[in-house]
Order: sequence, then structure tokens, then C-alpha cells
Amino acid sequence: FRIIPGNGGIAVNCRWCGDIVKSSCAMWCVLSAILLLVIRTEGLLLCDGDCMDNPLEICNKSAVDPARLNRPVITLLGLFPCTTTRFRARGLTPAAQMAVNQINNHSPLLPDFRLQMLVNNSMCAPLPAVRSYIFQIDPDHNQQPIHAIVGPGCSSAAQPVAELANFFNLIVVSSTATSPALSNEARFPTFFRSISSDISTVDANVALIRQFGWHQVAIITENVNLFLEVSDQLKRQLAQSGLNVISSGLSYFDSSSGIPVIDTIQNSGARIVIMNVFEDSARQLFCLARSRNMIFPHFVWMSYGWYSLRWWEDKDRDSDFIANTNCTLSQMESAIDRSLSFHHLPTPTESQRTAPTDVNFTPNEFWENFTEIIRRLDYSPNEAISQASYMYDAVWMVAFALNKSIAKLPPGKTLADFNYGNTDFRNIFIESLSTLQFSGVSGDVVINNRERQPNLRMEQYRRLPNGTIKSFEFAMLPPSGSSLRYTNNESPSTVWPGGTPSDVERDHIDLGWLALYGSISGIGIVFATVYFLFNFSYRRKPIVKATSPYLNMLIITGAIFIYADVVLFGIDGRVTSDDVLKVTCNARIWAASIGFSLLFGPMLAKAVRVYFVVTRSQKDLKQRVRIDILYCLACQHWYC
Repeated sequence: FRIIPGNGGIAVNCRWCGDIVKSSCAMWCVLSAILLLVIRTEGLLLCDGDCMDNPLEICNKSAVDPARLNRPVITLLGLFPCTTTRFRARGLTPAAQMAVNQINNHSPLLPDFRLQMLVNNSMCAPLPAVRSYIFQIDPDHNQQPIHAIVGPGCSSAAQPVAELANFFNLIVVSSTATSPALSNEARFPTFFRSISSDISTVDANVALIRQFGWHQVAIITENVNLFLEVSDQLKRQLAQSGLNVISSGLSYFDSSSGIPVIDTIQNSGARIVIMNVFEDSARQLFCLARSRNMIFPHFVWMSYGWYSLRWWEDKDRDSDFIANTNCTLSQMESAIDRSLSFHHLPTPTESQRTAPTDVNFTPNEFWENFTEIIRRLDYSPNEAISQASYMYDAVWMVAFALNKSIAKLPPGKTLADFNYGNTDFRNIFIESLSTLQFSGVSGDVVINNRERQPNLRMEQYRRLPNGTIKSFEFAMLPPSGSSLRYTNNESPSTVWPGGTPSDVERDHIDLGWLALYGSISGIGIVFATVYFLFNFSYRRKPIVKATSPYLNMLIITGAIFIYADVVLFGIDGRVTSDDVLKVTCNARIWAASIGFSLLFGPMLAKAVRVYFVVTRSQKDLKQRVRIDILYCLACQHWYC
């Protein structure tokens, strides 16, 4: 249903609910119409039934100050994705309603006007969003013009709406559309947002990869513009940083290509995987990865932080399995354990949470009130609850900008004179928004290049002793920084308790074979030591002296190095940490080189010595033998 203010009354438009008009839908239409007629709340938040389970309760909370009832109306169009598997955001609607209430009833902004919002379900898709937009700006439907658009919530819906809005001189302010494409000022000159672009996560990805010493990654990208642009930028920055992107050709993921994508990742040797996908696709990928044991500690997966709260818990009705997967909740939680997420959402600092703001609520007060509302509505965490503060601040952004614009309007003009053909109003609105600064419930709102520049936060999903998953912030990247700063007393040892995972596939040596060959090498070292002591102890005995005992001891020392190298080559990542393994890898080469030189160099020297004894005269034998032996040894070392 939609409740629409008419001339001298209120028109009620009951639309089709599926194939038939459900009785509950019709009942809500009738009850809402009666309620509105009784309390005359022409300035309330107007609702689309898809966006609220109990619209009567929410709309009833939107009554304006009676002193504003007869004042000119400023109408905002809210386009929110309320029914979709991609980004279900009914939680944005109560947040917008709270902002409208506060502006109308407890704010000095727009004192000569009253604010109302028409809420429509954009369904996170271009067609429904454009259809709602055209429907609401149609003068046959709305005689009063729309002054601004709040939303759409999804980038795929925001792009066509923002392009069309420019032709009607409408500003668009979104709280959740994060596509880098929307930063194109030439294409979207009237688009603003209270959040930053997804492109900002690229810096966090690169900084994190370098922080942990990884050199190669794989990227999975869903085949939509939102993710393709981020993926392209990520590849460029990784290449500029000297990092290798492998398996980037597998990029294009959809619901039917999950298994081929996982196969390609598994065969590529990549162990660090960055996902540029929606949360429903992330659930499918994690479930498939778990079925192949491609999870921590063998793999590290990275995803976006703007997913819904506890997005992995979206279960099918009457089923124990997570939606569109073959995994139970417990299996899904084991799959995402120790995976990473990147948050580019602005957040208030600890001191700001209880500090007064310019939007009536402190951050803590906002969340207390909002939590109570969604508790009454029985909304799940998967309703974009975490983005509510950005929606609240987005509505205030519009109110602040319109309020600033009043003083800049031509003489004799007011906001009530706005129409879709007046570019002067549009330019004034854009100027007011571009220089906007205020303290909101999501932190300080400072608009730069038509969006906010936040601190980038890194979080890790960790499984608690009771088996549940919780997200922990462990690092942040300042807007102008290039290296991570650990937060909340976190460190590499708390992020990776068993050592930093490797970014390459490792072939492990069977421990049984290692024990067998290690034992044989140990016996060889024992015998070699005995022979060394024998040669040293009896070196002056004629029969021993004739065998060149010092050369024998060099040969035995080389044999000990070779025996020890067998053990060194058997040590891998399962036996020791990566730091020790780096030292071990160097020790292997040195032990092999030294052992080979000491083992075969003296043998060659002994052969040459015998040759000299047999072929040379007694007169110069002693001097020449010593010089040539040293020459042979030196050549042998140089050769190795």
C-alpha cells in the first residue's frame, strides 16, 4: 500500500501483494487511512508496505509538531532496498523516520517548513528503483515536487536514479551505495553520500597484504559494476606494489559458477583470497570452501565489512541449512573462522559516543532508541541494522543543506518555489552540500569530493569457546596512511596465534619418512664422529698417518654436514614457525655447500697427493704437494 496526501484529504492506493491482494495488506491500508484521517498527520513519513512489517506502528510515530502542520511541505523520496536477497535493508526505514521526527519536532532547521518522506522499495535493482522514482515525480501523482532523494541503498539502483535525477535538478544522498562509479562527478553531478566509496578498501587490502608479508593473492569478483571497478583498481595497486595476482581470470562469479571458481582457486596454488561479492554469494563461497577444506589455517579469506550483522546466519525457513547452501550454521561458522573483513564505514570515536552532536542524539542515545524500535518490529540483524546511523545522518545532511540554501536563494524565492526545471536551486543545493560539516551519530560528517573519507578498519571473525562467531577489530588505516596501526591491544600473535598463514601451497613431508631418514642420518653422524675421534687420536701412528688423517677429518666433517642436511630438508611449516623456517632454508643451502666441499675436496686432494708421490722427485716433493693440495681445495670451494 501507499498513503498519498491529496487535495483536501488523503488518497489510499492499495497495490497488488503478489498475485492477489492479501487481506492483511488491505487491512493495513484501511487502518492506516483511518488513522491518518483522525490525527491529520499530513507531514508524516509515508510508507511502502515492503519496507516495514508493522507500518502502522512506525508511521504513527511520525506525527509532526502541530505548529508545523499548516506550513509548506518539503518532500523527500526515500528509495530503500527492503525485499532482496542481496542487501535487505528494511532497517534503514526506521532510521530515516527517526531523523524526520527529530528535524520536524526538535530541530531549528527549516523552521518555516515541515518535512515528509515518501518511502519506496527499490529492491536493490535498477528497474524497481527507476519505476518508483518516475512514479513519485509524476505531477499527476504528486502535485508537490520532490526536493531531494535519500537513497537508493544499492549502487546498481543508485546509478540510473542519479543519472535521471540530474535532468530533474534533484540532489541524491545515499547512505549505503558505495560503487566507485558514483564518484564520477561528470556523470552524477548531483549525487552525494554519507559513506565512502568501496575503492577506499583497496588501500586497506594492499596495506594488509604487505603487513603480513604475503606476495600473491587470488581475487573473486561478482560480475556487477560495483565489484568490477574495485577489482580492477585492486589489481593495479597490487601490481604497483610488486605483489602478484594469480587466478584473477576466474573473476566472474555467479550463483551457478561457484564450484568452477573454487576449483580454479584450489588448482592455482593461491592461499590468500579476496572476495568482491555480495553476502549471499559470500555464503555460497564459504560453504564450498569448507567442503574442500579450503579454510583457515590453510587459506585466508577477505570480504567486505558492510555485510549485514551476522550475515552468515541467514537460514532457510523450515530448514537447518543456511540459505542457498548445503551448510548448517555450525559448518558456516567454522568456515568463516579467522577470515578478515574491511570496514570503510565512518564510526564515532570512544569519546564521541557520549558527546553532544548537531543531530539531537549522541551516538549512544541514537542506538538505544533505534534498538528499541527494531526490537518492537522484530527485525533480524540481517536488515542493514549496522548502516542505520549513516541513513540517519544522510537525512540530516539533506536538512542541513536545504537550511543553508535558504539564505542563498534569490530575493523573493523560498524552498517552496523549487521545481524540476530550475537549475539555480540545484546549484545552490550542490554548493551547500559540498561544504557541509556537522557532528552526526556516525561521527564527524565532513564532505570531501561528495563523500566521506573515513578511517579504514580491519576486523577478524573469531570463533568463541561456545562455538559462536564474533567480529573483532584488530587494526585501522588512517585516510592518508600507508601502513596499518594495530588497535584494541591486538598484535600479529593475536590475529594469527599459530603464526601468519602462508600465501603459497606447501608440500609437506610425511612425518614417518622424516623420522626414518632422520634416524638413519643420526646413526651416520654418530659413526662419523667416532671415525673423526679415531683419526684425531691415532693421527701420529704410521699406518694412520699414511692415510692423511687431517684430510680424513675434513672428509668426515663434510659427511656430518650432509647427514645433518637431511634433517634440515625434512623440516617444514608443520614442524616450526615461518620465521624459523626462513633461517632453516638458508641453513640447508649452506650445509649442502659446505658438506659437499669438505667431502669431495679432500678426496681430490688425496688423489693429487698420491700422484705427486709417484711421479715427482724427492727433492721438491714436500713443497709442491702442499701447494697443489691447497690449490685443489681452493678450486673445489670456488666451484661449489
